[in-house]
Amino acid sequence: MLRKNKQAKHFGFTIVELLIVIVVIGILAAITIVAYNGIQQRARNAQTISAAHDYLTAFQGYLAQNGSYPPVASGGYWCLGQEAVSCTVATANWGRSAPLESALQTVITRLPLPSNGPGTASTNDPDMGYISASVSTAYPFLNGVNSSFLIYILEGDTSCPVGPVASGGWPNFSTAAPTGGRTYYANGVSTCWVPLPAS
Repeated sequence: MLRKNKQAKHFGFTIVELLIVIVVIGILAAITIVAYNGIQQRARNAQTISAAHDYLTAFQGYLAQNGSYPPVASGGYWCLGQEAVSCTVATANWGRSAPLESALQTVITRLPLPSNGPGTASTNDPDMGYISASVSTAYPFLNGVNSSFLIYILEGDTSCPVGPVASGGWPNFSTAAPTGGRTYYANGVSTCWVPLPAS
């Protein structure tokens, strides 16, 4: 009588198969994290762009109704955005102006909020701000003339869709088309200086 030698069948994964699965999961996780961060940045930029458009419209509307820009106290550097969300710089230059906010609310019901994003002391600008030529007589200049500006900051090396934006750097700016569609790029953010028409 012949006896068949039956081998026991073992089910499971080899160590190599497990390592391959772990590597694939790691690659997919890395791709997902990078994509998620890009989506967040685009969402913050979209919020700031929307706020910049609304503020530019508000300044233009106020100028059309009153023949001048809103009154501000001395100093000339003002953060824009309710609750000072946009005023994230660690500098004494920037602050809030209640008269400016009240005046803008006569033409825009609710002050829009930029994203609380990249404005830092390293960029020396808030996420969104306004410089009034009426009280800041020394600078900045647009084509050699003291001017008012709306400033907003976007994350990454990107162009500024609300404008047209000026080219150059502090304190001298120009109406010439800027390289890359933004006033300047530094420290991972694009800074957009939008000159406001003279009142």
